[in-house]
Amino acid sequence: MNFLGIESIQISASEMKAILANGDATTISGEASLHDAARISFSSGTTGQQKRVLMSHATIVSRMKSGIFGSAMRADQRVYCELPTGTFGGFGVPIRTWYMGGSILLSRPSFTALDREKPLTIVTTPADLHAVLLKLPPDHAPFENLTVVVGGAVLPSEVARHAKARLTKNIVLTYGSTETTTVAMASIHQKDRYPDLTGFVLPWIRVEVVDSDGNPLPIGSTGLVRIQCEGMASSYLDDEAATEMAFRDGWFYPGDRGRLDTHGGLYISGRADNTININGHKVSAEQMELVVARLPGVIDVAVTTSSVTFGSLTAVILVVTGDGYSEKRIRQAVENEFKFRNFYVQAARKIPRNELGKIERHKLALLIDPRRLPSAKIPAYRNLRRGK
Repeated sequence: MNFLGIESIQISASEMKAILANGDATTISGEASLHDAARISFSSGTTGQQKRVLMSHATIVSRMKSGIFGSAMRADQRVYCELPTGTFGGFGVPIRTWYMGGSILLSRPSFTALDREKPLTIVTTPADLHAVLLKLPPDHAPFENLTVVVGGAVLPSEVARHAKARLTKNIVLTYGSTETTTVAMASIHQKDRYPDLTGFVLPWIRVEVVDSDGNPLPIGSTGLVRIQCEGMASSYLDDEAATEMAFRDGWFYPGDRGRLDTHGGLYISGRADNTININGHKVSAEQMELVVARLPGVIDVAVTTSSVTFGSLTAVILVVTGDGYSEKRIRQAVENEFKFRNFYVQAARKIPRNELGKIERHKLALLIDPRRLPSAKIPAYRNLRRGK
């Protein structure tokens, strides 16, 4: 049997029953090579289409080694891992934990489970962390020995504030990908001190910021981020176009824009392909989200665009609101930061995110209420929408 170019063995139901009843005395010949295919992992899939990464045994072993050094696992570790198992993180965290003699907790984190199981670590996404916080009593005191590791997306400041007050003060933010591994990390206290910080690049990872031609830029300059590390993927499975775009000259280009400082701090400003152009004014959707996410009362946020009048666009800021929310405060922050007024703020019940917590931007248009856009007040456009 051949599946996705990988040889596998097909066993019938009757053969399986015989094996279970009598055992299997078949002689096994041959030996697996470290470079044989071992697993297919999936990328974040923010565009709606997850890419597949074929990993060898050697790749997995390499990542396990660097992961152990990076996470400082203990033999008595008790871990909740809420990352999807299709990603390398969702697969790697349990393997790494078991390798070090720790335990993976299979129930979902909740107030009862946390008090009963007493985990030492929760590995999660911002959306799943928020879901855990909603289950905690408002007056719940933080756990002293709990560490929460958050990855996959930006952690909104409002969610971080509630997590520190009610869950734990030990929060670690990570940046990485299935194609590489964990690239940078920062504590929530470092993030509080440097709000734009994504994380400090780990010592065994090489990160450069380059121009569109691949030339390294000076420290402090903003450009395209590229990454090199041991155990890095070199291609996508059955996707030549995506491979050519992301893997070049021994580097992985995640498609992010950012900058580095002299201390190894990495500051991601947004996706290279998520720049919105409103009448010639170019703004990064992710950078706008970062600014809004810091404000009180903002539980989650996403930025997209919508047509207003005859091909003209406006930016739409979709916000999941909480206590202390103020639309006026959002407008002031965006106008001051970006010198930009052509945008609209709309409340949303939930921002669509995938299993890793990344925004599914192709779904954002469905959340926009066109009746509340500026174009709804223009008679000609209103009649056009009605088919008149």
